[in-house]
Order: sequence, then structure tokens, then C-alpha cells
Amino acid sequence: MSATRGKVLSLFRSFLREARQMPTEIRANHIRRKVRSELEAHRHEADPERLAFLVGLAELQLENASLQRAHLNTLKAQGALKC
Repeated sequence: MSATRGKVLSLFRSFLREARQMPTEIRANHIRRKVRSELEAHRHEADPERLAFLVGLAELQLENASLQRAHLNTLKAQGALKC
């Protein structure tokens, strides 16, 4: 398995873990659908530069999802989450 493929699979699993920790099923399902859609859309990408860009973008989006999860869970704990 190539290093890029391993990194992509690791990111995919990380996104699924973030989705499981979301306070609402709606948000969790959105993350699962979006990640799966992006993975399928770029499944046959072969350009190394494009792959590096996509992996970097996914890492940034994973960080964003993690911050959203933390914030939404805080709101839920405070009773301020209306979903």
C-alpha cells in the first residue's frame, strides 16, 4: 500500500470517528455522506501534486470537524443546542 493511500484511509477513519462523536445524528450523517462522496469523487486521481493538495485539504477539514464537534458538544452540555 502506498503512503498516500495509507494516509487517505487514516483520514477517512478519523472522519468517521469524528462523526460518531457529533452530538446530533443529522451532523454525523452529513459528515459521513460528505467524506464518502469526496472519497468516491477522487478515487482515481493519479496526479501526485493534486493528491498532495487533496490530502492537505482533508487534514484541514478534519481539524475543522474536530473543532465543530467540540463546540457543538459544549453547547449540548449547556443545553443550548436546539437540534
